[in-house]
Amino acid sequence: MLAATGSIAAASQSASSRSRRIVLTVNVRGFGEIWTMDPDGSRRRRLTWNRLPDLSPTWSPDGRRLAIARTLRRSPRRPPRSSIVLVDVVTRIEQVIREGGSPPALVSDLAWSPDGRWIAFTRITFAQGRCRTSIHAVRPDGSGERQLVRDGFAPDWSPNGSRLAFATTRPLSEERASTTARRARRSSSPVPTAPVLGA
Repeated sequence: MLAATGSIAAASQSASSRSRRIVLTVNVRGFGEIWTMDPDGSRRRRLTWNRLPDLSPTWSPDGRRLAIARTLRRSPRRPPRSSIVLVDVVTRIEQVIREGGSPPALVSDLAWSPDGRWIAFTRITFAQGRCRTSIHAVRPDGSGERQLVRDGFAPDWSPNGSRLAFATTRPLSEERASTTARRARRSSSPVPTAPVLGA
């Protein structure tokens, strides 16, 4: 029997026509490993084999890859940090697209955009006894990382990929004002603005 822990993510709508597989993090001897299975629990397949916590799996829109947050080994002299890893679900070949970050930070809540061009995530930093979160986005090749929202977490793309819903600890009026100031488009494939859900 699989003992699931952390996040459980179903295939995105765009991938469901090709693969109705479910991806989940499973506790294997105290470490989170990534498995996939059919909705009825059959055809279970393990994708990661390392003694590091793998969390927040999210499907690529074509259902061929997963993005996961991998917590790296901790050191008493260094703050906790995570990498973002892409895993081919057929070959199990891994590609690290973000290694720890600068300054080091944990990442979670990965969300692949419907068009496949961006991966949004929550960035978590610790300083002076305080935890801070922000929402960033990075391209699947590891380029173009940028911050979208400060004091936000748990991003989720709209179906057309033009907006992000997210949770925040900031007052709603302040977040709306901040969102309005970010509406200028900066490239031919811009990261969308991120209004608060319901704004």
